[in-house]
Amino acid sequence: MYSDFMNIINDIESDFPVSTWKINNIHIWPILRFNLFFLNASLRTSKTRSIPQNKAFSQKKKLFIENLNGVIQAFQSRRLDISHNDNFLDVDFLFLSQATNRNSKIESYWYDRICDPYITIANELNISSLLLECSPSHQYRTPRYSQSIFIQDKINICKFKSKLSKKDTIAERISNLDSFYSFKEYIKSKGLKNLPEAKSLAYQIISIQNMSAYFSKILNHTNPKAGFSVPYYWDIAMAFNLACQQSGIRSIDIQHGIQSSSHVAYARWNAIPTDGYELLPSYFLCWSNSEVELINQWRDKKTQNHQPIAIGNLTLEIWLSGRVKAFKNVNSKISNLFQADNNLIEATTNILFTLQPINDPLPDWVIESIQASPKHWKWWMRLHPAMLSQGDFIEQLLHQNDIDNVNLQSATELPLPALLTNIDVHVTQLSSVVLEADFFNVPSVITDGGAVQLFPEQIKSSMALLATNPKELIDAITQQSLKRKKSKALLCKDRESLIEEAKKILIDIKKDS
Repeated sequence: MYSDFMNIINDIESDFPVSTWKINNIHIWPILRFNLFFLNASLRTSKTRSIPQNKAFSQKKKLFIENLNGVIQAFQSRRLDISHNDNFLDVDFLFLSQATNRNSKIESYWYDRICDPYITIANELNISSLLLECSPSHQYRTPRYSQSIFIQDKINICKFKSKLSKKDTIAERISNLDSFYSFKEYIKSKGLKNLPEAKSLAYQIISIQNMSAYFSKILNHTNPKAGFSVPYYWDIAMAFNLACQQSGIRSIDIQHGIQSSSHVAYARWNAIPTDGYELLPSYFLCWSNSEVELINQWRDKKTQNHQPIAIGNLTLEIWLSGRVKAFKNVNSKISNLFQADNNLIEATTNILFTLQPINDPLPDWVIESIQASPKHWKWWMRLHPAMLSQGDFIEQLLHQNDIDNVNLQSATELPLPALLTNIDVHVTQLSSVVLEADFFNVPSVITDGGAVQLFPEQIKSSMALLATNPKELIDAITQQSLKRKKSKALLCKDRESLIEEAKKILIDIKKDS
């Protein structure tokens, strides 16, 4: 389904002048492209089990209560974790992240799996850094492993001002863009959910501008050489990119997951201005040359902007290098969790199931598979970072189905590399952990046919198999577990040399900015 959607996107880029559509000197095609994706390309199943929602309040009352609660939560989190509040001082690198990226604990501290590895290496190089932390859901994870500044309440003020702004003029300018009406009719003809009304799009543009003005003040105050964000394609990060571009500062996206030929943010930007898009980063830091080649396919010969650089997956590299003492302590502590059960005749097979924040995170047939699995199989169920508030729902679902061989809490809170070191098979619907599991020689099983196209290399090498019913899943896990036991040793690359290469890249970013 993703490739079909991208084909439509590329037809639009071919048939309509999307790269010329500008409002207030901002090319708005990235906003429209991401809108279309999030409205139409969310993965769904034929039978869904949605997370229960509270419908007692109107949308406006709910929004007001959420924002009020957000102010209170931010104040309390700053006060309770005061030792990890940072300050606006001159720095070399400025990072923008989300609280959900703190998705595992290192010695009781919430670790940002994307930015903390970069901050660790930057510190070794005497490169100063500052982490700006957003939490759109107002769920702050404290105590923090690294210092940061909570900025969500300031972001909410920007959005509130945008709600109050007059939008009629910009909405009219959007509607009068060249071929814009025909563009919307084309979307309708393809059976897609159409874009929001022009006034709603106007609000998005005004909101990005207001947030960009806020970030510009921070940039002027901190004078960074470069600004890093993860991921770049949410509205706050696009505003950050815009502020960096207007301030003459490099904006850099850090890879956090899948970057396939079907990814709306990283692939097939077939219509692109010569100077690139203001809302996209000027650089992409990628895990491997595969992602570099993917991005170069659309930027080569079109723009010098949006340059990809292969730096590696620093989260995994730092873990395997053993350079952080706290990581070693975690590895020693979790060994007890994975000790063999002497009451079982067969050796324990440890299975990691990574859940996704979609309509049906745990389909009935997967529950049936867990119920029918052999006694020596132990399941580790990891919540997606955006699902931490739904842990009770998943626990209840497991309890209702008399499933007691699943570890949810440890699987969610432990660092992913610590889990993958001990796991035999990884199972998921579409998580990018398939790529990280492959890095650890852990084979995967994918449970949704629509996601197979996201992992072509793993499917081709059989490091990922597809299963869509209980029998197929049990057979696939059995097959993959045998493969894992034959290649239990980790990759024998020189981890230290890879990190030294990453250091050179970061030094160049600071030096050339």
